[in-house]
Amino acid sequence: MITKLNQMQSVEEIHIEYDVLSTTEEGLNQLKEKMMKILGRMENEEERYKELQAEYLALKKYVEIAHKIKKELEDAKKASQIEVNIRISLQIIEFAL
Repeated sequence: MITKLNQMQSVEEIHIEYDVLSTTEEGLNQLKEKMMKILGRMENEEERYKELQAEYLALKKYVEIAHKIKKELEDAKKASQIEVNIRISLQIIEFAL
């Protein structure tokens, strides 16, 4: 609740600051500088997003391969356990005969 209130106050303060600064040439220059800084940060964030997305896509292939290998190992382990169970069963049958 407090966060929402702080956010609303922050937005109101931005509007007030904009209204005050937009009344003079110097204020307009300050607003332009702020806008340029914000746009620069947005460009940096967009570039970082693209880099992270490329890294994710590169790693995704390896993660999929790792999951496939893990499944194959689990299947091999199950098959090995079945083979052991069959051998034990055959030994019991031989012993019983």
